[in-house]
Amino acid sequence: MSAALARRKKQKAKAAAAAANSAPGTNTMEQRVKHLLSQTDTPSHYEALQLLTSNTHRSLKLGDVDKALKTAYDGTSLLLNYNQVEVASQMSLCYVTTLVDARVLSTDKEVTNILNISELYAKCAESRDSKKGVYWIEFLKAAMKWSAGMSETLLGDKRLHSNLGRVLWDQEEKRDAVVSLVLGEEVEEIISRIWDAGSERDYLFCVGVVNFLALQNMRDASALVLGFKAKFEGDSDAVAATRYCTFATWLLEICKRDAGQLYQWLASQFQDISRDPQWGPLLTKIGKVYFGIKPPPNMLSMLEGMLGGGM
Repeated sequence: MSAALARRKKQKAKAAAAAANSAPGTNTMEQRVKHLLSQTDTPSHYEALQLLTSNTHRSLKLGDVDKALKTAYDGTSLLLNYNQVEVASQMSLCYVTTLVDARVLSTDKEVTNILNISELYAKCAESRDSKKGVYWIEFLKAAMKWSAGMSETLLGDKRLHSNLGRVLWDQEEKRDAVVSLVLGEEVEEIISRIWDAGSERDYLFCVGVVNFLALQNMRDASALVLGFKAKFEGDSDAVAATRYCTFATWLLEICKRDAGQLYQWLASQFQDISRDPQWGPLLTKIGKVYFGIKPPPNMLSMLEGMLGGGM
């Protein structure tokens, strides 16, 4: 065989390989990623991530949103199945970023994909120095933000709120967990979880009631109070209720009766709660929504106005 013929044969083989790499439905990229993930060195794992993200960005740039989403979703799933949590965390955020950049609506399909990724995070092994919980929560919060912006539901898909709440609870972020479960309208689950929360029980109960009321969800605020009371009646060994319980229960009854003066009285009697910065915005909103009580103007702003913005 002449040198020229051999050279042409080599060029044809190279062209055929390139065509195979770009052919629709090829699994060449997946095979390359799996090969890289099978290596024990970290640089290979990041090379797999770079390959997946670059293909996602390329498809999105070409206007093929479906392919971009599929690459990002399949890539995230593959990385998590290989227990590569750190690189998977970046790929999962790439998936959410693609949803945002392409202005994809918060549909059942995409929400299901997010929940599937969350389930894969749960299955990953937790090593001693792993930040799995941090990455997992970061992904879910990003997904929740996307859903809130692209959903017919004002605050986003309730299933995502509920899922985030469960993950936050398992990561010992209990207050934020209850807030997310409130947004998911998971009354029974809130009662079940907080009942066994020890000294935090009544505080978390108050978090639930106040957040339901701030969202103008009187139905679930009432259900939470009734369910919590039923727990007391059915448990003779229950620890006595604290001021948090009293405050939350009275607050609900006052909101039902549109009693603005009683609301102000309650706030004055429970200043240890009402003046706590973490409750302030919520109670201010409740006062405005249920009783038309406007928050007092900021004194510094008043002075700045009087002085023309400065001395």
